[in-house]
Amino acid sequence: MRDWRDERISELEVGLVTKDRRIASLEAERASKDARIAELEQQVSMLRRRSRYGDAVRALMAVMALFTGVYHLSRRRALELRSDIIGVRVSLGALSAVEARVGQLCNLR
Repeated sequence: MRDWRDERISELEVGLVTKDRRIASLEAERASKDARIAELEQQVSMLRRRSRYGDAVRALMAVMALFTGVYHLSRRRALELRSDIIGVRVSLGALSAVEARVGQLCNLR
């Protein structure tokens, strides 16, 4: 015949097994998040290495995309404005390439 101590030990064992499973689940979840963070850090690092543009050029690219994307200037008007303000002439094809590149970078976030 089982006494109350045996039943209590069984209850404690079940509780320990449940807690062990919960701990294992949380550890797996954390490992998954750590892996995702490492993957994102690797992507950011890769983007920084691949970038051959300096900070000034990236800022100019952002301004070019801002003129056409946010302020809805025509491409030609945006190029004229950039040329007047900064003194740098850019072709329409280069503006299209800049818009595409900035669009790609915005989609990564």
